[in-house]
Amino acid sequence: MEHWPGIGGQETVTDEIQSNYPELPQNIKLVPAGSAITSYSVASFINAATVYGTELGLELACRGVPVLVTAEVPFSRKGFTYYVTSPE
Repeated sequence: MEHWPGIGGQETVTDEIQSNYPELPQNIKLVPAGSAITSYSVASFINAATVYGTELGLELACRGVPVLVTAEVPFSRKGFTYYVTSPE
């Protein structure tokens, strides 16, 4: 996951994830903004993705990758992604 700065503050999505889940499972990787590793560079070998406010989710869905959408984006609730509606 590539993180982006939060709106209206200094917190990032990565900060929020790390503060709520200090230990992530081995199969979940966070890619910090500015890293040489980009979301696009890993897109060819991922099995699924969770996105928050990025068009990458649309591109991945077009490639047949299952995408969990966690925010309202133009392609939310269109039937080709999974929209997260609760913490469970």
